[in-house]
Amino acid sequence: MTSSEWEDLIEDIIDGVEQEVHRTARIDIKSSLNAFRTRLKEVRTIQKRRHFEQDLEAFLESKRFLRGAAERYVCKKMTPALEAATAAINRANTILAKAKTSEGCLKAANRKGIDD
Repeated sequence: MTSSEWEDLIEDIIDGVEQEVHRTARIDIKSSLNAFRTRLKEVRTIQKRRHFEQDLEAFLESKRFLRGAAERYVCKKMTPALEAATAAINRANTILAKAKTSEGCLKAANRKGIDD
């Protein structure tokens, strides 16, 4: 994962949790999330990424309502990701099944000593 991809992912997590936190959440929670956004811009090395991730995780685990907000956010992201992964596996299985029935692929595989 590139640095910009990681930054986008973390920013998406922070935004998602903030959206899931009840509108009446304390101001200090929202300011803490904003502080994480600010810190995110300064993270450049893998070691600092790990430290940042640990700090963010500790913060999100520190309060029950933050844990709940994080879980709601992850569940919303997880369902489409699992559906996409399942579809990709099904497409791969179809391609593999076609390749196994193709005479040319079987001959090539047998020459290399690959089992069916």
